[in-house]
Amino acid sequence: MTGNKKASTQKKVIIILAAVFLLNLIYTKVRMNSMFSSTAGSDMMSVEGAELPSFDHKGIVYNGATFRDPMAKPLEVEMIEKEEATRKRSTLTKPIAEQEHEDLVLEGVIMGGPEPLAIISGKVVSSGQIVEAAEVLSISPNKVILERDNKKIELTR
Repeated sequence: MTGNKKASTQKKVIIILAAVFLLNLIYTKVRMNSMFSSTAGSDMMSVEGAELPSFDHKGIVYNGATFRDPMAKPLEVEMIEKEEATRKRSTLTKPIAEQEHEDLVLEGVIMGGPEPLAIISGKVVSSGQIVEAAEVLSISPNKVILERDNKKIELTR
């Protein structure tokens, strides 16, 4: 008798669980239909010709336009690529005068010794020395003046 009672109780529990599951499924379907049923007119978002439904949930509006493509590159990578493209464009559009001495980079100035020194493109030089086919004319704390092909070049930090 207890075996039959136990089996009967188990059947009741299974029936109740199945009923709860079905009610939950119906509730979810009705809720989703109600969210998307009012998609006529102002609730429709248009993205590249596609109509995307939008709905409001607790003050937050969800629509297809705010979703990010999961296959797209991460935003950080896109930003880095944009910066690199901008940098490449800026080097292509530099004035010719700047492109002529692009190989000369003032990396530092050393003052306070017997004579001022400059670090240009990784080489330590003083006034009168030649670096990258340019003669160092003067060294000051913030700039170095060079001459190459009878043209003066001013490097600043």
